Amino acid sequence: MKIKPAFALLVLHLVFVACTSTPTPTSYPITPTALTESSATSTPNSMPPVATQLPQTEPVVENISNGWVIYDDTNNIISLNLDTGETKVLISRKEVQAIITPDKSAYSYTYGYEKPIKIILSPDFTKALISICASLDNKFRCVFEDYIYTLQSKSAIRLQPAPDSYGVYWQWSLDGSKLAGAAWTYDVEAYKLLKFYAINNDGRGLTELAFITNNDWQFAWHPGNSDILPLTFIQNFRSIFTDGTSEPPISMPGLSPTDKVVCIGFSPDYNKVAFVTRSSANQDSFYIARSDFQEISLISTFATDPRYLCQATWSADQNFIHLDYQYTQREETGVEDLSIPTFGMDKVFNLISNQEVALPDNSQICGFAAENLSYIDNGTSAFGLFNPKTSNVINLSDNVKNAMKHCPLQWDKEQPGANVSQGLTTENACHPNASYVDDDTDPENIPDVFDLLEASSTLDGEVLSVVLKYSKFTEYLVEYLTPNVTDFLNGWDVFIDIDNNTLTGDSIGVEYRFSVAIRAGNEPQIGSVILAYDPVTDTYTRFGTLDVRFDSLAQTLNFTGSIAGLTSDSRLIFLSRYKDATTREVTGDSICK
Repeated sequence: MKIKPAFALLVLHLVFVACTSTPTPTSYPITPTALTESSATSTPNSMPPVATQLPQTEPVVENISNGWVIYDDTNNIISLNLDTGETKVLISRKEVQAIITPDKSAYSYTYGYEKPIKIILSPDFTKALISICASLDNKFRCVFEDYIYTLQSKSAIRLQPAPDSYGVYWQWSLDGSKLAGAAWTYDVEAYKLLKFYAINNDGRGLTELAFITNNDWQFAWHPGNSDILPLTFIQNFRSIFTDGTSEPPISMPGLSPTDKVVCIGFSPDYNKVAFVTRSSANQDSFYIARSDFQEISLISTFATDPRYLCQATWSADQNFIHLDYQYTQREETGVEDLSIPTFGMDKVFNLISNQEVALPDNSQICGFAAENLSYIDNGTSAFGLFNPKTSNVINLSDNVKNAMKHCPLQWDKEQPGANVSQGLTTENACHPNASYVDDDTDPENIPDVFDLLEASSTLDGEVLSVVLKYSKFTEYLVEYLTPNVTDFLNGWDVFIDIDNNTLTGDSIGVEYRFSVAIRAGNEPQIGSVILAYDPVTDTYTRFGTLDVRFDSLAQTLNFTGSIAGLTSDSRLIFLSRYKDATTREVTGDSICK
C-alpha cells in the first residue's frame, strides 16, 4: 500500500533521528401516564409547618459500603469507587474529538478558551449526549453539533439538527429512549430562544413542538416518557406531548396563577412530585403533591436569588428532598455575571418530620448517594458523605476525599460502565506472531527495492524479530540510494504501538520505532536504531540497539530488538521510505495501519 502524503510527511519529520544520537526537538408501583387537566379541587395547606433546623452535633463516623460516583475531571468522565479510590475512564474527551470532530471552542468568540465538551450520560450509563462546538459562524460564534455516543462500542450518531438553530439544550427522558430540548439561535447579534424539539435516542425522528415563550426554556420530563412539563407560570402550566399531538393544561388548585414553577422532581416510585414555585417578590414555596399535581401540601417558604436555577431530587427511601440552587453561566447568551458566588444554596428537608436538615458546616451539597448526602467542603475542597437521618459523617479514605474537587455527576451502588474498554484501539490492526502481505498490487513509482510484498514477525518474551520481503532483493547498498539526494535517508521502519491505543504515544498512537537507514557516501553504510517517543519534546530519541542483517538465502531484510511492555496485542505497522529524485517527494510502501 503506497504511503499517503500526510503519512509521508510524518516519516520525513522523523527520519533524521533514525540514524543520529541527537534528538530533534425497574417495574413501577404505578404505570405513569401523561398528565391531563384535572378536575380535582384540592387546596394546599395555607400555613407551612415550621422548618426548624436540627441542632449541630459532633458528627459520628460510620463505616459502610459506599458504592461508586461518576465524576468529571474536565479531561474524562470517570467512575470512582468510594471505598477503594479505584477509578476507570468511562468517556475520554480526547477520544470523543478523535471519533467525532475537533472542538473549536478555544477559537470562538462565544468562549475564547478551551471549554470542556459538554457530556450528559443517559440514565442507564450506556450512552451519552455529546454537544460539541463543531464550527464557527462569520462572527466566530460556536455552531454546535449533538451526538449520541455509545460507551461500550465507542461509536457516535449525530442527532438531526433543529432548523435554523445554533444549538439545543437537550435533556434525556427518564428511560433514556428520547431526548427533548429548547433550540436557540441568534437574531443578528441577540441570543434568541426558538422552540422545543424532541428526538429519538437513535438520532432520528426530530419532532417540532411548541414555541418558547417568556424565555421559559427549562422543563422536566414526565415519568411516562411521552411528555415534558415546561417550567412556566402556573396559569400557563401544561404538558407537551413529544409526538407533537397535544398540550393539555395542568390545574394546580389553590396556587397563585402568577407564581412560576422553577423546579420539579418526581419521587423514585413516581407516585409523588416535589416542586418549587416563585413569586414576583422572589419568595420560593416548596410543595409535595401526587404525581398529577393534586393534593398539594406546602412544606416551606423562603427567600432566594432569582438568578439561581433550581433542581429537586429525592433520596432513595423517599424520606428526604434536596433543593439545589446554582447559577450556571451560559456564555452563548452573551450575558455574564461574574459577581455571583461560585457556590449556590442548598436546602434539605426531612419529609417525615417536616424539618429542614442541619447540614455540615461550610458545605456544598452535591446530591444523594442512596440515603446519604454527598458534599464538598468549601474550605478544604474535600469530598464527603453525610447521613441526614443521624447527622453522622461517613468514613472515607483520604485518597477518596481528595480525588474530587467539585461535585460528582451521579452516584450508583454498582460500578457503572464495567465493560467500557480503555483507550481507542485500531480495528483490524496487525500484531506480532503473524505474517501479512501487501494488499496493493500497483506500487506506482516505488522502486522495486522498496516495494514491500510481505511482513512477518515473532515475539519471544519482549524481543521482537521482523522479516521484510520486497520485490527486488539486493545486498548492494548503493541500489537503495536516490541519486543526488543527500537530505533524506531511504530505509525501512516498524512502528510499534505498545498498547494499541491511538491516544497514547505520538499523533498516530506509536510509542517506539525500529528504524533502518542507508547512508550515502563513498561506501554506503546501513544504520539502525530503536527510537522512543518523548511526549515532552514531541519527537523521537535514541532508545536502544537494533540488530539488522540481509538474509541472502531467504532474500529478506531481518531485524531484531527488545522493548519492555511488548505483547502479542501490540500494534505493528511496516513501512519503507524513499525520496524520489525527480519529484523530490517522500514516498514508500506500507503494510498494516
